[in-house]
Amino acid sequence: MSKKKDECGCGCEEKINCGDDCACNPVGVAPQSDPNWEDVARRTMADFHNYKVQQEARRKDLAVFSTIAVVEKFLPTMDAIEKAMAVIVDKKAAEGMNAIMENMKATLAGLGIREIDSKVGTVFNADFHNAIMATEDKKAKPNTILETYQTGYELHGKVIRYSMVRVSK
Repeated sequence: MSKKKDECGCGCEEKINCGDDCACNPVGVAPQSDPNWEDVARRTMADFHNYKVQQEARRKDLAVFSTIAVVEKFLPTMDAIEKAMAVIVDKKAAEGMNAIMENMKATLAGLGIREIDSKVGTVFNADFHNAIMATEDKKAKPNTILETYQTGYELHGKVIRYSMVRVSK
């Protein structure tokens, strides 16, 4: 069934099947047959805004996870340097190893990564520490760190690796 000649009043040349989907109807002009076109346009704009926000959040998450993946590969090397520093007796070699370690820590800090505080006397926190041993110690308060076996690291509050510690009972 075809529409009457120039039924929509647009004045186009075709005059047949002229309407909302008419070739002469410019893009962006609201179809006259939909009284809720403004609501549809607002919802479409809101959906697009939400899409952009979600994509930005995903981009940031990807950056964080990528950083974590790379840093996790370097942590065993840092552990090896720390262990080597503990047994080196040559003063020059110890200074060199210390310089390397400080450089690596500065690089990690530049990426937003920081060491988890696990010094002796710090209160144990299961969100950041992994207690691998608990011992009696009359001098220490209960639930405090007595020794750190492995340094932990975090990025923006997300733990990359937990500190392995010995705590007091």
